[in-house]
Amino acid sequence: MGLLDLLFPKKEDAQKVTEEDMRNTIIKLNLLITILELFDGTCADKVVTRLGLNESYGFTKPYPIIDLLKCQQDHYLIDRYIPLLAYGHGTIYAYDSLLNGFIKYYLELGPKDGRYPTLTWDGVFIDYIFSLWENKWIDDDNEEYTNEDIIYVGKLLGLKHIEVIMESIVRNFEVGTFNSYEKWKQETTDLLNAHINE
Repeated sequence: MGLLDLLFPKKEDAQKVTEEDMRNTIIKLNLLITILELFDGTCADKVVTRLGLNESYGFTKPYPIIDLLKCQQDHYLIDRYIPLLAYGHGTIYAYDSLLNGFIKYYLELGPKDGRYPTLTWDGVFIDYIFSLWENKWIDDDNEEYTNEDIIYVGKLLGLKHIEVIMESIVRNFEVGTFNSYEKWKQETTDLLNAHINE
């Protein structure tokens, strides 16, 4: 793509997935209001704010995809995978319009080659919940966030099985001696029946 293509996009490049399209998809999917607030940058929940999840390095609208031309968005298969949220500007949570599920992919890799499975809403956040638990830190008020804070955030995100996910983490990593994250993730995904198959 040359400079002229960027300055004067072709008609088909103007037909990209827009911020409004993404927002309307969140509404159409009837996701919790918190998802819309994170997308809009208006989430003022105290726990979300304390954990920094509504900061620029937390959950935001997927600017890295919004700002692209249609021909650039096509790399991310946006006709099938409609971006809903970005996390840390490098992870994209998207709706799979073909399978009516969700995927999480990394911006630098994109969703190609079936690299990322299509999951339920809860399933697509298993990694995120584990990373919140694994990376507990002390906030600005010198207060460590707790498993209860993680459950609270999970409920705000609309995770129906957040307690099951946290019980599994505690049972296998705090109390038990489970040492394979990938095996745990697969077992938890199976437990939640979170795979959506073609």
